[in-house]
Amino acid sequence: MRKRYLRLLTMFLTTCTVLFSVPIAASAQDASGATPPASGNDSTTGGTTNPDQSGTTNPDQGGTTPPSTTPDTSAQPEEITLSPSMSLPKEIGICTGGCNGHIIRGNLGTPQYESVNSIIKVTGGTHNITLDGATIVIPDAKSIHAFELGDNNVVVNLTLNAGTTNTFTSGGSRAGMFVPPGSTLNINGSGTLNATGSFGAAGIGGEGYYGSSGTININCPNGKIVARGGNAGAGIGGGIYGSSGNISIKAGNIEAYGGNGITTDDGNGTEINLNGGSGIGCGGSFPREGDGGEIVLSGGTIKAIGGSNPNNSLTPESYGISGKSISSDGGSVVLTTNNSTGSISGNMAAFNCI
Repeated sequence: MRKRYLRLLTMFLTTCTVLFSVPIAASAQDASGATPPASGNDSTTGGTTNPDQSGTTNPDQGGTTPPSTTPDTSAQPEEITLSPSMSLPKEIGICTGGCNGHIIRGNLGTPQYESVNSIIKVTGGTHNITLDGATIVIPDAKSIHAFELGDNNVVVNLTLNAGTTNTFTSGGSRAGMFVPPGSTLNINGSGTLNATGSFGAAGIGGEGYYGSSGTININCPNGKIVARGGNAGAGIGGGIYGSSGNISIKAGNIEAYGGNGITTDDGNGTEINLNGGSGIGCGGSFPREGDGGEIVLSGGTIKAIGGSNPNNSLTPESYGISGKSISSDGGSVVLTTNNSTGSISGNMAAFNCI
C-alpha cells in the first residue's frame, strides 16, 4: 500500500513540474532583454530595433547615418611633377567646383618639344600655385614659354615654398614667366625664384615687339627673386618697345636686370639700335616720359639695373626703373639703381637709394 502511495505522489510531482516549467521559461526570456518578434506594437518598427530600447539608431525614425571616414581626395591640391616624360603642354584651366591648388615640383630636363608653345600654361580662372623646387630651362633656339598666363583675366597667386629654388628660363623671344596684359601675377612665399627671358622678352612680364605686361605684385618676406630680361627686355615689366602694367613690391630681396641693348636688322635690311631694357618697368627703346604703369616700391631690398645701350646711343645704359609714376606709398625700401624716370610721389628719401 505504501509503495503504491509513493508512485502516485511521484507522478503528481512530475506533472506539476511540467505544467509550471513553460511560464517560467517565458518569464525568463522576457527578463533577459532579448528582442521579441515583430508584433506591430510600439516597441518595434518593421523589425528594426527601437533606439529607445537598444541604443541603435533607426534611420527610419529620423536617425542619421555616421559620416564616412574615407578621405575626400577631391579636396587635395593637384600635384604636377616635371620630368622629360611628362605630357606637354600642361594646361591649368578653370577648376570645376573651385580650385584646391596646384603644386609644381621636379626638373623638366629635355623632353620632346615638337608642337609645344608652353610647358605650363594657365588658361583661365584664379589659381593658387605653389612652386616646390621646380626647374624648367628651355634652349634659346626653342620658342617656348616656361610658364605662361593667359590674357583672359587669369589670376595666379604664386607661392615660393621655403627652402626651395625655382628656375624658369624661356627660349626664342619668350618671357621667363609670361604675364600679358589682362592677367595678374601675385608672388609670395619665402623661397627663391629665378626667371630669365629670351631676346626682346622680360624675365617676368611681357615679350616681343610692343609686348606690354599685366599686373605684377610681389610680397615675399624672406624670399628672393632674380629676374633677367633678354636683349632689350625689362627684368620685370615689358618687352621691346613694351610698357609695363602696374608693379608693386612690398617685401623681399628683389633683383631685376634689364637686358642689354643690341644693334640688329629691322627685317627690311635697315640697321636699328635697340636700347637696353629697364630693371623694373618698360622694355628697351620704349618712349619713357610719362608712359608705362604705376610702380610702387614700399618695402624690401631692391636692386633694379637697366641694360647697357649700343655704343652710338645717347646714354650708356637704360633706366633702372621706368614708368608712369614711382612711389614708396609711405613705406621704406633699400633701393639700388643706376637711374630712374617717371614722376616721383612721396619722399624720395624713403627709397634709401644707393
